Amino acid sequence: MTKSLNILTCRACGFTFSSQSKIAWGNTYWHGIAVAFCSKESALATLKDEAVECQTIDADCNDCLHFKRGEMLAKGAASAFSGHCLKFGKPAVAYPNFATGHECFEHRRAAGGQETGKA
Repeated sequence: MTKSLNILTCRACGFTFSSQSKIAWGNTYWHGIAVAFCSKESALATLKDEAVECQTIDADCNDCLHFKRGEMLAKGAASAFSGHCLKFGKPAVAYPNFATGHECFEHRRAAGGQETGKA
């Protein structure tokens, strides 16, 4: 079974690909689903923006502006990091790719990349 390229569109701009189109592929943040883009640059920019949006929804210390990362506590699907919350001055644990929904969360890129918790 072959896929018809005329139904694929660029996720960033909506361009409809033809059978002669060059396609750049990328994977979605949460589910790793392959999606098509017009160019590698378009894919990188779109997927970076999507990652920030998804991490903001997750609202976990792992992506927080105020989290200072410590040691890795666990690896694999249930990975975790010890650390310190600089906003509240207390120990914290971060879980990459996990939604904890902390209301105090501020994304680390929200300050133009000026991460206070960077080790």
